[in-house]
Amino acid sequence: MKSRASESGIMLYDKVRHADSLLLAAYYNFYGKYYYQLHSQGAWGSGDKETFTQGAVVLGNPFWQVKQNAVMLTPGEIHYGSGIWQADPELDWKSNHKKTGKREIPIITTMFAHLNRVKFDTRRLNSLLDELTSETKEGEKEEWSRIWGPDYNSVVKKAGYDLEKVIWEEAIKATCEHSLLDECERIRNYYDTVFGQDA
Repeated sequence: MKSRASESGIMLYDKVRHADSLLLAAYYNFYGKYYYQLHSQGAWGSGDKETFTQGAVVLGNPFWQVKQNAVMLTPGEIHYGSGIWQADPELDWKSNHKKTGKREIPIITTMFAHLNRVKFDTRRLNSLLDELTSETKEGEKEEWSRIWGPDYNSVVKKAGYDLEKVIWEEAIKATCEHSLLDECERIRNYYDTVFGQDA
């Protein structure tokens, strides 16, 4: 393997071909306190992310590690909602698998937006809203911001649509469409205020 660490926010698996790789990765994760540091060799962000590649390597199974570096969603500023764009693995493979030199063709097609800093849990959306809310005095209206802050236009341009708006729409469907939870009123208020439309 050419790199000590990988970004495994998104992985695609052929479960038939890699059933044994996944079982070995599960073993490594069960004994993570022993294997995480061993696999990462001191690279940043050690954890379960290396166990999946190592499972394939140890068993001699084929795998492809995308060559195109991940790119920050909002490159101008790293803030709470930063995440990363990840390249299309099929296009990356077609562009790079026969190359022997160090020069790699840059890939501009993005397949995934990995929200590696925001843990978007639909069961705890109010906790996320607390983190997106500016400090207000008691009785004042809450002031909300987008996850990606004022840089969201660059995300819209790259994705081709308002990705954050769609994420919130899906979260509202999953959490509030068939529920009378009290927190849903606050979630809908956030959506209406930030995105200017009814959920």
